[in-house]
Amino acid sequence: MANPQAIEFESKVSAQEAIKCRVIKYSSNTKDVYSCEAEMPKSEVFEETSGKFRAIYNSLQHFSVEINGINAFFKADFIKPTESIKFTTIVFDAGGKTPELKKLKIALLLESEMLEWVIKIQVYEKEREDKEKGPEKDE
Repeated sequence: MANPQAIEFESKVSAQEAIKCRVIKYSSNTKDVYSCEAEMPKSEVFEETSGKFRAIYNSLQHFSVEINGINAFFKADFIKPTESIKFTTIVFDAGGKTPELKKLKIALLLESEMLEWVIKIQVYEKEREDKEKGPEKDE
């Protein structure tokens, strides 16, 4: 699927229990940016979905990657979702221990879509912190 800002590809690699996995290519004048997203089964019951959200958080909190013989663990503080707030995001990072993973982020999202709750897991590379200054326009 394509639109002016991005092209979405269905992924053959899938996360456990995911109903849909995709790779998204965002276009830019300077360089293309990619992310991966896994969408978990939807539910109308908030308590059920928030329980799965906590279970996935616990799994990701122990996720490790080995780079050049160094183990990096992705960590994030838990944010308890509430039904009145329709969007909760927890962003995991590997800290500064491995420079190769400094920009790699894993986001766990719980959001309301119409009358259902959905959990998404996103993997992306964050170019810079929001407070960092960059070029005023793409070159």
